Amino acid sequence: SLGDEDLALIESHALQALNDNQHGTPITWFNPKTKINGTLVLVSAAQKNQRPCKTLAISLFDAEGVSLEGQYLLCKTASGWKREGF
Repeated sequence: SLGDEDLALIESHALQALNDNQHGTPITWFNPKTKINGTLVLVSAAQKNQRPCKTLAISLFDAEGVSLEGQYLLCKTASGWKREGF
């Protein structure tokens, strides 16, 4: 399970990918306390309901090699980026 520190790392790196707008460029990190590392890639950008939206691919791995992967659509709102359904 992911702790607050890992969730904060995911959020900060997701914001970096969303704001840098570098499609296909992996952003990686490692948390030495939990031994969890992650990779995040901006996959695509599009408009949905007249809002800018971007798809992120996220991969997480723990010290035992267990992985968690997924793609998430996030759309820009007045209060920031929010996850949308596909």
